[in-house]
Amino acid sequence: MSTEPAEDLEEGAQEFCERESRAFLSGILGTLNSARWLSPPGAIALAERKPYQLYVASELGFEIPQTLMTNDPAAVTSLGNPSSLIAKAVSSGYIRSEEGNRSIFTSRVRQADMRDLGGLTLAPVTFQEFVEKISDIRVTVVGSEVFSAEILSQSHESSRVDWRATDDPNLEHRRHDLPFPIQQRCIELVGTLGLSFGAIDLALRQDGGYAFFEVNPNGEWVWIEDELGYPISQSIAAWLTRQE
Repeated sequence: MSTEPAEDLEEGAQEFCERESRAFLSGILGTLNSARWLSPPGAIALAERKPYQLYVASELGFEIPQTLMTNDPAAVTSLGNPSSLIAKAVSSGYIRSEEGNRSIFTSRVRQADMRDLGGLTLAPVTFQEFVEKISDIRVTVVGSEVFSAEILSQSHESSRVDWRATDDPNLEHRRHDLPFPIQQRCIELVGTLGLSFGAIDLALRQDGGYAFFEVNPNGEWVWIEDELGYPISQSIAAWLTRQE
């Protein structure tokens, strides 16, 4: 099935065609009940909803930074000191434009931001308490296997709030010995969401605890394998070929 956009279609018609194509594809995939999915498409779609995954993670005992998702300026001002807050997108944090794709990284809230919250009414934003951290922890779960990578994000100013915003292409990574109870909780989270794969973002806090940020059911992992030699691709291949 071709999904190439037609240049002569108006924007609304093009959106309709794209929406119909996605509905067709997702409907067909939903009929493949005998397929061995690393994660079923329906489960992925539900797990990608950040409010839902935060709720599930909290129920399983993860430590979640205090969180408010809102488009109400008054609710944000009631949170108090803006320097103790970060803001990030409720969903993926990408914007498509004629100039290309742009990323919206997690950012500290500034006093100047609080003086002009009018644009907030256009779409909700996730506000969370700022976590003082030693490093970021990327946990890749494949079935019952856990691969934990420590990203030394606090070594550069550009990566301290959101390591993806780093200006250092050689930002140091190292293997991390994630405590067994946290490993088990990560496996349980992925399973509870109906997945068999998940890329989980945690922070190693200054007090030695772990704060949960999010889980990406289709998160990237190749760079972790390249950096640290974890056999993630082998684990995925073994899972897909396993007979049950």
